[in-house]
Amino acid sequence: MGRWISTQRVRRAVAWQRRAAGRFDPSGFPRDVRFVGGADIAFCPPDAQCVSGRCGGMGCMAVGVAAVWELQSQKICEVRCAFRRIKFPYIPGLLSFREAPLLLPAMRLIRNKVDVWMFDGQGISHPRGCGLATHMGIVANICSVGVAKSLLCGVCDQPPTAVGDAAPVVFEGRIVSQALRTVATAPPVYVSQGNRCTLPQALALAQACAGGSRLPEPTHIADLLSKELRLMAPAAARARIRLLVNGGGQAAVAGASKSGIMLRAERSVTQRRGVAANNN
Repeated sequence: MGRWISTQRVRRAVAWQRRAAGRFDPSGFPRDVRFVGGADIAFCPPDAQCVSGRCGGMGCMAVGVAAVWELQSQKICEVRCAFRRIKFPYIPGLLSFREAPLLLPAMRLIRNKVDVWMFDGQGISHPRGCGLATHMGIVANICSVGVAKSLLCGVCDQPPTAVGDAAPVVFEGRIVSQALRTVATAPPVYVSQGNRCTLPQALALAQACAGGSRLPEPTHIADLLSKELRLMAPAAARARIRLLVNGGGQAAVAGASKSGIMLRAERSVTQRRGVAANNN
């Protein structure tokens, strides 16, 4: 595996995005949403197969984490992970080709019937109308929402400082996302349609999943767990997830030394027994 990819491959990726944007379905997801999925990745430390020699480079191992958030109980009820090597470099606007092959294997392990998936990235708020959330929505044929930490395209006024306030983002004469204030003292996040949802639905769902962090809880927990699991071997990571989500292992690990990342994640993970998080 080389350190770079060909110009032809980049052009094919751009062309695919333009075609996929034409398949975007704005029809909206079902009214009764119970399970919201969140997915994110983290890069493992470089090893001998990491051709660039740096974390996140071509050939580097990464972990994709998928978490299922139950909206009514406001708790995580299932988590899965998958380890894969990076096969696409970082290119602005083509993030989805780098992350999708890492996210999909973890998402396919999920047993709960997820109503809507949420991603840490853009949806149609993208120069070609196909950011990560839209890419995943099209490829996996799912309802999806993008909640990004930065503005990729368009202009907007800053929303008021009250949590839940929002301001429209306009790109090429149309509203493509909403800047949402999730923490009064933090910059807003940018909520956009991924696939099979309306913008009001996307905004309302992001507000409903807010838990005091800048990102909505489904992606926030996936982000926290991915950063912890990236330092573990795959088998150890899967065992850690089983222990965490089943809840029965809380007493067993109560005296163990744990990082702040995992402690913060555990506060949001369900304590109910019997919920499977087996990552076979």
